[in-house]
Amino acid sequence: MSTNYSGDYNSGDDDYPDYESMSSSTDDTEFLHPYLRKLGRMLWRSGIIKYGYLNHHSNTRSPKPKNLEEIRAIARRARLMSEFTVEEFDRFENANFDTINEPDIIPMVLPFLEGKDLSQNYGEILFTGLKPFEEEFLPALPDRFWGAPCQKLKNIVLRELSDLIEPEPGCKVISPNFFLEMSSPKGCPSVPEDMAIYHGGLGERGQIALRSWRVSNPELDKMAHTFTSTYINGHLTVFSVHAQPPECLSFHRSAGDTEYHLYKINSYSLLGDADQYKVGVTAFRNLRDYAEEIRNKSIEIANRRAEEVTYN
Repeated sequence: MSTNYSGDYNSGDDDYPDYESMSSSTDDTEFLHPYLRKLGRMLWRSGIIKYGYLNHHSNTRSPKPKNLEEIRAIARRARLMSEFTVEEFDRFENANFDTINEPDIIPMVLPFLEGKDLSQNYGEILFTGLKPFEEEFLPALPDRFWGAPCQKLKNIVLRELSDLIEPEPGCKVISPNFFLEMSSPKGCPSVPEDMAIYHGGLGERGQIALRSWRVSNPELDKMAHTFTSTYINGHLTVFSVHAQPPECLSFHRSAGDTEYHLYKINSYSLLGDADQYKVGVTAFRNLRDYAEEIRNKSIEIANRRAEEVTYN
């Protein structure tokens, strides 16, 4: 989970939960901040559907994205042997032993997941620029997210889609579509999971907005363009997020005409042994890189359409 937020928020400091203090001191949901306790219900009501949800209307569970097999194949791709050293797993294991408190986990464990990451990754940015799915939502605050430099997108598109793709006004990064939420052993597992779901919904909404910008009657391709992940006590879980028309609109008061579904790509016990660690970290880095390809394609689609608008 993210550490303290020190900025100002319109609703006042008392209304904005300090995720660290509200979620990391207990694993009992009874003692969580009221906002965190109701977040899962708010997500469902807004059409952001967690993995494993049972649709009683159709008696089916989470729908698969159309590109699931491609995603899983990419996750398994081998990376350069030079990325992993013999001693790395031991150092990773020791770092986990030492991460008792919430503030320790990001600086001590995250570098092992990232490796020599040269992509656009950010953290500790409050997503005040994104339109909430409904009024009750507070701005998201991902532990880590990856996006594209704002200079890549044409100004006309950025102006029209800013509240869907720009995390905060004047932000250097846009269109985030890869997220990581981390928790220490003391944390409540449901909190980072719900946060990851929330972030994934925001990310996929932005990708769809770019790909359908100024398109009349756009159709959803049911492919995943966003990934969101959790790291909880040595376990890494990666989910895809894809959009599709609602299966039953009456289930959601505020879902609108789109549902965002999470689907588990895989779960990895990184503390099992060096081999399991390598498999999990490889998948994380591969899907992080794949997410970059996807968002660059989303931006390319919007920019191409902007050129057509300009010339016409």
